[in-house]
Amino acid sequence: MFQKTILSPLFQIIPFLVTPAKSLPPRAPLAARLNGPRRPVIVDTDMSHDDMAAILYLLQRREIDLVGITVVNGVTHVANGVENLRRLLALAGREDIPVAGGPAQPLAGANTFPEFWRQFADLTFRLNCPPAVPAPAVSAPALIGQLVAASPTPVQIIALGPLTNIALALQANPALAAQLDSIVVGGGAVYVPGCIHEEDAANPNQVAEWNLWLDPTAADFVFRSGAKLVVAPLDVTHIHGPSPLLISRRLAHEFSRAAARWRETKFMARIIKGLFWIQPGVKAVPVWDAVTAAIAVEPTIGTDWRDLPLQINTHPPEITGQTVVNKTGPPNARVCLGGNQVAFEAAFLAAANSLDNLSEPQSQPIDRAS
Repeated sequence: MFQKTILSPLFQIIPFLVTPAKSLPPRAPLAARLNGPRRPVIVDTDMSHDDMAAILYLLQRREIDLVGITVVNGVTHVANGVENLRRLLALAGREDIPVAGGPAQPLAGANTFPEFWRQFADLTFRLNCPPAVPAPAVSAPALIGQLVAASPTPVQIIALGPLTNIALALQANPALAAQLDSIVVGGGAVYVPGCIHEEDAANPNQVAEWNLWLDPTAADFVFRSGAKLVVAPLDVTHIHGPSPLLISRRLAHEFSRAAARWRETKFMARIIKGLFWIQPGVKAVPVWDAVTAAIAVEPTIGTDWRDLPLQINTHPPEITGQTVVNKTGPPNARVCLGGNQVAFEAAFLAAANSLDNLSEPQSQPIDRAS
């Protein structure tokens, strides 16, 4: 997700974002730092700023084995998204992770972010990252299929963008749905308003969230695929839910101090701090896909889980991409509608500090007033 109210002022902080961080070392790969079982994960991303934070977060989690990352057409154009991802992995010292891009268009229709947003996302965040070698010429759906087939244990896919690549992988091999551990979808809006018209007044859609709106045909296919779905909608990742998970100003400060030793976590801290730099009056900000990643790693961060029968509207335009609870159908998704803010903050600090043991935090509300 890439919010207009954040995007436009980001031009003011390009110098802040691109200050060189190359004097710091990357951490050693996790395999060199620990023993024990790890969960194989594929991330499918459109390389927005919150996706970058999510990927860097997952790279720091000791229990996660990030076996591949695919880029989907979304806020970045695919070729630029792949380039940005390779540079991000070079910054983190993880160029060993396989990378691939998907098609440059949705399965059907022509929904897209405003071009101005996309051009900004294509080029800005890579400026702080070192050059990287080109990615091998393999398609994202093919790489997903290869990695799932090669894994000795079921793979979890964490989807941080539109569902185009995942739908194509499932279409190519319908058996994939049963082979996966789960698909964690960062997207949708169940009991809260959509965010599209709020962020792009020229778009009349007031009920959908960007990731599912951009390719509603793919989203509809994935939600009907029979795969085990875990959904983190705007109810938990955005400001309108009853108990959303947000980045507080205090957490941003604490994370920045804890992250200063390693260049990948320092870059992550810069993304977070930049959101407050352009919104000096707010006390907390959403970082949507980073929340999705945290919930995927530690589901206990979610406090309001419901098994729901979800379907995705594919027409007409004013409701395209809407996430609808179909009260006559069986549940097809485990949906997180709220979370424990203190547990979320502890998980983020654990990633920065590489902590193993967290005390059991008590939930408390976050002050979201501006």
